[in-house]
Amino acid sequence: MNMRHDKSAVFQINDRGVVRLICVREITFADAAGLETALRNSFGADHVTFLGRFDGVEVVSGLSEFLHMALNPPQGPRVLAPVVPGDIRGLSGSRDHSQS
Repeated sequence: MNMRHDKSAVFQINDRGVVRLICVREITFADAAGLETALRNSFGADHVTFLGRFDGVEVVSGLSEFLHMALNPPQGPRVLAPVVPGDIRGLSGSRDHSQS
């Protein structure tokens, strides 16, 4: 079975009233679900949610850039400024999920 690794997984992390969306590029669904479980065990069930895997995750700097991108779809695949966690605070045994 050929598993797709080219999608990005998006997680919502709630930490002391601060909500962040964190994107992990090129991860399988199974690895993303496993990462959600590991994060929930570290942070607590109410603080981590795996929102899904997406073909393209894009970040814009304001409303005008959003409107331009929404009204003018890219010609090819495009991923801008993915946010990758640098510190998972206490999560041990993590591995590079892009190699799965």
